[in-house]
Amino acid sequence: MATTRVSWCAPSWEAHQTEAVLVSGPIDIDRVEAVLLADGWHQVFPQTFDLGVYEFVQITGEKVSALYEGGTGFGFSEQVDSGQIRRFTGPVSAILAVRYTRQSDEQG
Repeated sequence: MATTRVSWCAPSWEAHQTEAVLVSGPIDIDRVEAVLLADGWHQVFPQTFDLGVYEFVQITGEKVSALYEGGTGFGFSEQVDSGQIRRFTGPVSAILAVRYTRQSDEQG
């Protein structure tokens, strides 16, 4: 019985460093329509998607104590079937994808 040897060689990293490819043009946060998180797609209430620093605080009377600064985060509101508005906030790294509308004159 003959034995066949198969060798596999990973593609060279250098071959892919010749040119950077822009996957998407700049994303206007006011045009974000939906956000994909680990539990699925969430419809963004119009013009509520934003980026910034998020933190957890404790408010006691007039005193605000920072408990945790999370770094760069996102936030958006979503309206559920009951009409209630829910707010989502978390680290940018939790976003798997966004769906947005571009102007018809934008390329790509």
